[in-house]
Amino acid sequence: MTRHYSRVNTLGVLGVLSPLYAAAGLLLFWGLFDTSPVSTLNANPKLLNIGPIMAGGTLKILWDFTVHRQCEGVFHRRILDTTVRVLREHKLHVTAIGRRVITVDVELPPDLPPGDYEYLAYGVYSCNPVRTIIEERPTVPFTVVAES
Repeated sequence: MTRHYSRVNTLGVLGVLSPLYAAAGLLLFWGLFDTSPVSTLNANPKLLNIGPIMAGGTLKILWDFTVHRQCEGVFHRRILDTTVRVLREHKLHVTAIGRRVITVDVELPPDLPPGDYEYLAYGVYSCNPVRTIIEERPTVPFTVVAES
């Protein structure tokens, strides 16, 4: 009779631990091996504006990229010179996989003084509960001129 109960208890413990082992294995897999990029650029971003831009104007940037996986994230945008100006973030839910060629309009702040700048964009994606993927894009240089 004692053997019967010890066998039942062992099976009961294994029944409880099996989901824990499966969850631990999944977390380990996500943490170590889930490293593929969300997207890759097919070409460097291209500024479509011709010549300098006035403060408060709009940058038009052509992006050519391929999406490899479905994830949620936030796209951060910055204007760089000797300081960093933070632009509005965009929440993303990447659903369709494949190549995309899009034009993005970036509204410049109206108080941006004349000078040379760079536009920086990067995505912060959560593809699983363990790992965050950050994909920084090349900067796009542009020049702001005073209103004439």
